[in-house]
Amino acid sequence: MNPQLAAQYAAQVLARANLMDARVRQGDPAQTAVWAEVIGRHNLDISYLLNAVTAYYEEPRDRTVQVGDVIRMARDLRQRDAMVDNTHALTANHATGALPAGSGTSTHMGAINATGEPIQEAYEIDGAGHLPCPSCQAQPGETCGRDGHDFKIPCVARLALAYRNRKRNQA
Repeated sequence: MNPQLAAQYAAQVLARANLMDARVRQGDPAQTAVWAEVIGRHNLDISYLLNAVTAYYEEPRDRTVQVGDVIRMARDLRQRDAMVDNTHALTANHATGALPAGSGTSTHMGAINATGEPIQEAYEIDGAGHLPCPSCQAQPGETCGRDGHDFKIPCVARLALAYRNRKRNQA
């Protein structure tokens, strides 16, 4: 994200937060610059950032919203929307026959062609790409795969481990 757009987003987020919680400063160029730096590292739409602020203040809080709260919640909202969009895209509008039986040896995705160019966004979900995979033994920073082929998405076990770690860190 370009720095100018990140600065605009940061100012809008801080303004929304100030409307919901008078303790949040807005109009402070130094604070806006720091928030813009963090926001700029993530490719998040302004709607997710603003909705994250709203979601943060839907329950009473002892502290003001922090930029990390906004980023985490915005990423969660984006992930939820992506899952909903994928569910709708996968819903067939017509009856389909059964999938052919797989070889039974794959623990990843059965008969579905899971090999190919990795989808990096899938490896960012809950930081899965930064964890070792308990299923295929891919190391942090590596994509999941077997027999010299990369998987498009992480193994289910890796995603589950990342999800559990995130939930544990939130508690």
